[in-house]
Amino acid sequence: MERYRLKNIIILILLLVNVSLMSSLFYRQAEKHTMMQRTEDELISLFSAYDITLSPGTISWKTPPGEISMSRSAELEQELAAFLLGSDFRSAAQGGINIYSSASASLQTRTNGEFDAVFYHAPEDTGAFCKELCALLSCSAPTFSLDEQGNGSASAVCQYENQPIYNAAVTFTLENGLITAVSGMLLPADGISRTTGEELSCPAALTAFLDMLLEEGTVGSSILNTYVCYELQRTPASAISLNSVWCIETDVSNYYVNSITGTITVG
Repeated sequence: MERYRLKNIIILILLLVNVSLMSSLFYRQAEKHTMMQRTEDELISLFSAYDITLSPGTISWKTPPGEISMSRSAELEQELAAFLLGSDFRSAAQGGINIYSSASASLQTRTNGEFDAVFYHAPEDTGAFCKELCALLSCSAPTFSLDEQGNGSASAVCQYENQPIYNAAVTFTLENGLITAVSGMLLPADGISRTTGEELSCPAALTAFLDMLLEEGTVGSSILNTYVCYELQRTPASAISLNSVWCIETDVSNYYVNSITGTITVG
């Protein structure tokens, strides 16, 4: 009997501990929600004072990933070469440039992720070719800008983990509806994330954005959305890296606030 009572007492104690932990968790969550609501209200009032509408729910509370370091992928270059040139291609290296060639096209890839290809014989199905290449390179769907003769270009935004890299793209050149060249960024699907814990939050990015507007003049009347995306760090011969940025969509343009440096770029 004593053992049975002791067992019940232990169970009761464990239940009380669980209730206490759950209560503490709910309290912290409620406190966090209250803080977020207060921050949102203050930002809405702050922007409103300068005749800029910031709607409730627009502020993102995600944590930006920091810097993404990438290494040149020989496997991805081979896949690209096979797609553009066919399986029967030749390759050579010259400094940091890899050169691939076949009877139908030539391709060059560089250490910093840039590539360009020229076609001697254009792919037959332009639309399907562009879509397949964009899928291989993890880009958005291509957007075409052509005249009545089919001359012009198409472009697709590069992505990393399904988030856009606003300053990296793949561009197709077309003549008479046929592709004559393609160039852009060849970015590996995998990277190493490095965070410092000091990356700007979305409210901090919005505050920096408002400071810029006050210095340079207000542009636009409302903020439509905020979200994390990426910025390519581009130098002629360096390794590939991405920085996380906050995209602030307004009714006039997109603004990108680097979460590491705080630098603001207009898209």
